[in-house]
Amino acid sequence: MTIGAPPTSLGPEMSTTALPAGELTFLFTDIEASSNRWEATPDVMRECLELHDNLVNSAVEKSGGLVLKHLGDGFILVFENALGALRTAVELQLRLRDTDWPGGQALLVRMGLHSGLVQPTGRDFFGPVVNRAARVMGAANGGQITCSEAVVALAPGIDAAELSLEFRYQGQYELRGVGAERLYTVHNTLMTTDSRPIRARISNRGRRPNFSSSFIGRYQDIRALDNAVSSGRVVSIVGIGGIGKTRLAAEFHDKA
Repeated sequence: MTIGAPPTSLGPEMSTTALPAGELTFLFTDIEASSNRWEATPDVMRECLELHDNLVNSAVEKSGGLVLKHLGDGFILVFENALGALRTAVELQLRLRDTDWPGGQALLVRMGLHSGLVQPTGRDFFGPVVNRAARVMGAANGGQITCSEAVVALAPGIDAAELSLEFRYQGQYELRGVGAERLYTVHNTLMTTDSRPIRARISNRGRRPNFSSSFIGRYQDIRALDNAVSSGRVVSIVGIGGIGKTRLAAEFHDKA
């Protein structure tokens, strides 16, 4: 999927409505193993893709989102609130699961969401928020919905309980070209989510070092650090090399 490429299809809203700006949520989708299916059964895949596209357009129209682009087997969708994006993703996965597919083999669609502040450029969006949304989607397997921590942070304000949503933390991953991201999978009580591990490399950033020895003593340092953290948002542990700054910080983190 190429970000910023000319759209092959636009949703009905795009022809009459100016692009939104501000804090937006992007939902990227892509069909798993679509190339193999095009090669093996092109006529059946053509029917499946038409049905898939109708399902996406219907779900987006219902939730008030915009079809920004239709790129081959995937979509780029944009929403002015995260609730609409999450509702669309969940509804789509349910519809995809319950559809009677030509050829008898369901399409498995990976989905990814990310939120951030963006401004449109002409009739398109560019930049870090869009790029990261694409990479979050790329970490999902077919049948999964992944999202960034930015989306989860909005959850208390969008009443995620309305959709019976659960965000399951998967870890911090390196996303190609955009850096580290804390990723979550999105679950709903009606969904049967693919159980495969997500498709990204675990990040070493922020990972706790492994220590071979036990932590003994230095309890006064732990208490002093606790008092410092209670009275300030940022605390630095300074000193010459080898006195145990990293070990102290790790032990304090475990006890916090």
